[in-house]
Amino acid sequence: MGVMDRMRVLVVDDEPDIVRELAVLLRRRGFAVNTAESVSGARKVLADGPLPHAIVSDVRMLDGSGLELLDDDLGETPPCIIYVSGHLDGAEAKAVVKRGALAVLPKPVDTRRLVGLLREHGTRAQRRINEANVEPSAVK
Repeated sequence: MGVMDRMRVLVVDDEPDIVRELAVLLRRRGFAVNTAESVSGARKVLADGPLPHAIVSDVRMLDGSGLELLDDDLGETPPCIIYVSGHLDGAEAKAVVKRGALAVLPKPVDTRRLVGLLREHGTRAQRRINEANVEPSAVK
């Protein structure tokens, strides 16, 4: 079994129904899920650890912007961040991806695409972990 067998995801949105729906969906797909209903709540979950492999966050929330998480120091291997928003246009979404987000998905969220992005990220991360654990002398 690999390190990423149980990928940890933090879901952040100030709409409790969305948090609940996404958490249930992701848990059914095999992800370990933590939730927060605010930017400050997300920061508390992140500080308490362990860090998630990915964050799925709304952009506009009552106590700030989920985009602030891109600027937080989340360690040497920060989680990927996927934003979900009903407020960003195409140019704004591209700018967010340029800043470091993995993707920006419009609301309502295409859950198949979200799960696909998370699994793809997990596969790439697992590959990097496996490659880092292979000693150069073992490669022929």
